[in-house]
Amino acid sequence: MFVKGRKTVSLIAMAGMLALGTAGCGKKKKAADTSEYQVNLKPVTTMTKQLPEIAGSELPDHNGLVQIDINGKWVKPEEANKRYIAVMINNIDEAMPQSDIEQADIIYEAVVEGGITRLMALYSDTTGLEKIGPIRSARHYYDRATIGMDAIYVHVGQSIFAEADFENFPLIEDINGSYDGGFFRDESRVAPHNCYITADAIEEQIKDKGYSRTKRSNAERMFLYYDKDTELKDGQKAEKVTCAFHSGRQPWFEYDAKEKVYKRFQYGTEQIDDQTGNQLAFKNLLIKITPYPLVSGTESMMDPITEGSGEGYYATDGKIIPVTWSRPTMESVTHYYDKDGKEIYLNPGKTFITIFPTTGEVSWE
Repeated sequence: MFVKGRKTVSLIAMAGMLALGTAGCGKKKKAADTSEYQVNLKPVTTMTKQLPEIAGSELPDHNGLVQIDINGKWVKPEEANKRYIAVMINNIDEAMPQSDIEQADIIYEAVVEGGITRLMALYSDTTGLEKIGPIRSARHYYDRATIGMDAIYVHVGQSIFAEADFENFPLIEDINGSYDGGFFRDESRVAPHNCYITADAIEEQIKDKGYSRTKRSNAERMFLYYDKDTELKDGQKAEKVTCAFHSGRQPWFEYDAKEKVYKRFQYGTEQIDDQTGNQLAFKNLLIKITPYPLVSGTESMMDPITEGSGEGYYATDGKIIPVTWSRPTMESVTHYYDKDGKEIYLNPGKTFITIFPTTGEVSWE
């Protein structure tokens, strides 16, 4: 229910002390033993069903072009079939400003230990990027998200649960700064907030590891897009959207009516890409609300429920509507539906996705 432009989700105490994953460039770590712990997602080693074809295959022809599922642009089929690059981005105050993340088509934000958040930047094209980062360690709910979208996952180190995933799930293909080449440190910053990679280094690692640069034939489409900008028929005014994870973490977005995008703020100021000088801006905001239990047997490791179904919100063009989400299996991506149960169409452009805990509060005005 909407109450005065504010949706409050049930409050539960945020648990967790900061637990650090491997974060040093060039330091190899012994394989993790996770047998005494339990995480909520079931293991998967093969695709259990034929998934829908990739974006564009079912859409009207535009002189041979297809609509790519990461941003809604009309591109050549070979470009739509190119695998995406997903990069783990440090998002604490000491890591600001970040570098070369403005070019990301989709950015995900989720909570890690101690109530801090980490970003995953998803790119259709990294051409010309010289300093992507700062890059931090993997978490299992991020690496498993790359399965459905068939993205190559770039990180520096990992939690023990993500490390087990890399050993057990062949559909996850990663590049790890703990022992793969191409990563570098900016000595003007303090470690571990200073590790970066270039686009050329990522491509070199993909080649060295023998990873395919083409999506597998059953990779699932992420989103549907309108052909052109389309305002929501229903919904409330939402010119400022705040995702208050807890009292110490309350990023927000402000709608720029002239540019028709939401501009991102955190830590009391604009979130800037220091390589371009521009503030991060997004056409679409998706908020996926889910419980964040701890991994069974641990005192701090988060294990958000990212499979199944739940509630959320979609904002674009200064309006917001409630949605539901569904992700049936680990091989799937999350799909979002309106009040009538129809899958929503996004407006072409960049999207910010918040994996938001039921411990927090979403508000708009």
